[in-house]
Amino acid sequence: MKGGILYCLCISLVFIAACSSPKELFTTKEIEENNRFSEIDQHFLKDNLVHFLDYRAYKDSFINAAQRDSTANIGLIADRLTFTMYNNENEMYFGNDRDKCIIHYTSFSKYQKTEPAMIDLFSKKKSNGPERQTETRLIEARAKGTIQYPAFEKGITFYFDNHTGYLLINRDSFVLKPIYRGKSGPFQTVIGVQLVKENIVYGVVHSFTGLLKKKIFLYTKATADEQLLTAAYFAVIARYL
Repeated sequence: MKGGILYCLCISLVFIAACSSPKELFTTKEIEENNRFSEIDQHFLKDNLVHFLDYRAYKDSFINAAQRDSTANIGLIADRLTFTMYNNENEMYFGNDRDKCIIHYTSFSKYQKTEPAMIDLFSKKKSNGPERQTETRLIEARAKGTIQYPAFEKGITFYFDNHTGYLLINRDSFVLKPIYRGKSGPFQTVIGVQLVKENIVYGVVHSFTGLLKKKIFLYTKATADEQLLTAAYFAVIARYL
């Protein structure tokens, strides 16, 4: 009984903590006081098209797609670990009623599925505790590509690698950095990412939201083109955060 109550309490605390934006989310007053935000809506069971603020993906088509599975062990006396790797090439049409762009990108993602062992030699199952469940989590993700936007002659290039990366708009470099909660060590948690140029934060994604949807924040003093391109970059990488 106590185990079940403790489990429910932990879930409730995670949910409550996610309802408000943590203080670490805004690393500068400028973005905290000058932003527009919304939840990131992605219909995984429908069309998988991302939507937030006044932006949306009109189409996100596979050009090439490959999947590979591997199993670390059979799961007899140790947890069964299965890894699934995806290599995809996509083309996304993204924007709003005023402006649109085309994003061509490739991506790699690796998921780990953990299933409880069939025989547990090290612990006795407690009848009043919750049963261990199968868990699947993303353990590695990368993406790179080019955004074609009529306002710029050359394509806008971008890169993403596990909460870090960049967006290159002409000669301007926007750097993607992780946002942490807690001090360094095992208790430090990545709660999101921020896109920064010359100490000015142009966009933030709050990804550590518990049971709630991820949130996106855009810098309202940025130009309309900068906001669109930041949104386009986030539209590609949000699923991996």
